[in-house]
Amino acid sequence: MSDPLRLAVRVIAVLMILAAPAACTDETTEITFQPTVLPVKLKWSDGDVGVEGDVGLVTPVGKIELNAGLPLPDTGGRAIYVIFRDKRASVDDVYRVKSGAGTFHAVVDGTTDFSVDDQRVVIEVLRGTAKTIEFKKAERVPVQKGTGVIHKWTEYWQTTFHRPFSWSRWAYDDSTMHDWPPLGFVWFLVRLVVAIVLGVIDLLLFVVQVLAAIAFALAGTVAMNVVYGVAALVFLLVLLGFVSLLSTSLP
Repeated sequence: MSDPLRLAVRVIAVLMILAAPAACTDETTEITFQPTVLPVKLKWSDGDVGVEGDVGLVTPVGKIELNAGLPLPDTGGRAIYVIFRDKRASVDDVYRVKSGAGTFHAVVDGTTDFSVDDQRVVIEVLRGTAKTIEFKKAERVPVQKGTGVIHKWTEYWQTTFHRPFSWSRWAYDDSTMHDWPPLGFVWFLVRLVVAIVLGVIDLLLFVVQVLAAIAFALAGTVAMNVVYGVAALVFLLVLLGFVSLLSTSLP
């Protein structure tokens, strides 16, 4: 395929993608488009921070105790503070990144999107993990908002009150298995038990969320709330039955 023909095919494909949402929508809203603009990345790994790209954009501020309450100087909207928060060590590792004017988002490990709040973004870190942070500029562009089932399904999971299995992921941590033998392994076992218990709760919540998402996608907010209400009633009935059974079994 010749270069002009290949270019024409790409242009047509882009136009079709942009036109597709408008063909099935009737409501206007705004979303965020985020092209990469800062040629710098920060990578945290076991307490060490490396800078990739334009090193001149990054200035280490220092390590600050978690509860020190020291204020960070105002940047005038032209810089962002990146704070790697290690709760285990009770310390914030702070860096100042020159960003220029504008609104930015922090993208962690290429997927997780953090909004920059008050000129700073806080990333919680753990030993044995690595976090790579880059920045993308946020620009508001008008688009068409979908109203179909797929859009409603996506909207539910974007706004849900509980991220699936977030509690069990928070509880599980195996980074201490080889620390302070055998205490590190004992602590790992404690975290594992808690993660399993929370995992069961997460699983039950996930089932309820799937049913609520289906109801929301097909029938809207009222149907979703009905699912939540029925789930809450079932939980209360099970709890009351368990308490009643426990009370009758006791001498």
